[in-house]
Amino acid sequence: MNDIETVKFNDCILENIGWPSYLNFYINGKKYKNVFLRSMSDRLEYLENGESVDINYDNEVETPCFFLFDEYGGNYFHYFTDCFSKLNTFLNIKKINSNIKILIIEEYLHLPFIIDSLKLLFNNIDDIMIMPNNKKIKFKNLIVPKPPYYWPDENIPDIVFSTIEMISYKVNSDSLKNGIYISRQDTIKNNWWHNRDLKNELNLIDMIKKDLNYDVVELMDLSLFDKIKIFKSYKNIIQQNSASTVNILFCNPNTNCHIISHPIMYKWANPLLKKMSIYKKLNFYEYNYGEICKDTPPSSDDCNNIPWEINNLSHLIQKVLENSKI
Repeated sequence: MNDIETVKFNDCILENIGWPSYLNFYINGKKYKNVFLRSMSDRLEYLENGESVDINYDNEVETPCFFLFDEYGGNYFHYFTDCFSKLNTFLNIKKINSNIKILIIEEYLHLPFIIDSLKLLFNNIDDIMIMPNNKKIKFKNLIVPKPPYYWPDENIPDIVFSTIEMISYKVNSDSLKNGIYISRQDTIKNNWWHNRDLKNELNLIDMIKKDLNYDVVELMDLSLFDKIKIFKSYKNIIQQNSASTVNILFCNPNTNCHIISHPIMYKWANPLLKKMSIYKKLNFYEYNYGEICKDTPPSSDDCNNIPWEINNLSHLIQKVLENSKI
């Protein structure tokens, strides 16, 4: 296994303020407000202007802890590219110090894929300690890993892939099926903040069922185990650009990955997906048929969330069919 760099803090205090990417950090008699978690490991100069305070705390932890955090707040895509591979280093440290625990913030209990990934990797969660909200916890020894990868760099290190494989191999696939479409209708049903509303997705789904005879699935409420099984069980997988496309890391070699490009998101997403596909020996196909609905008001201030639609659905289906036979 490869190691990544870490920063060690002694007798420091963390205060989880309920914001997944930030916390209050106390060390050497100073308080640093709203510290961006990445700065703790990568840009420590941001901690130079702390406020001198009298420090009280709610609890003290003498067990050494390895602080596992996603700098992007628990995003599904970034967790598996930027965060999960930090556990390679934890496993190596644990060989030397069997008492060390993984520290995660309380918000991660509400992100099942994080807990599922830890259960798959360790078979249980005995090594996990929870950092509660709105509490000041003093840590005698805290290890903070540096990110092994910085999104959206196209140079994805091998450690990202090798760590994914440590959980992927534990999930057996079903008998190989022909094709599936990953629907995003669940983001609309659940009023997900980043739904990237594809206005003619229902028409697309009808054509996929009729013309390709593919299955259709929504992933939001599925366990990580079931998601891995799906991506290992199909020869052809159609997806829109979204966080769930990172699931191609669980695919078997030679899987045909068909990506319907979002007219904005594809610019940074598809180069990364191509790199992943090369490493995993997948067949990557992108379909640039989307355009922004100019006559539809934006659904949010986020430009990625502006409603869009696919032009010429019939031609898209025909191209998927042709590529599926290669």
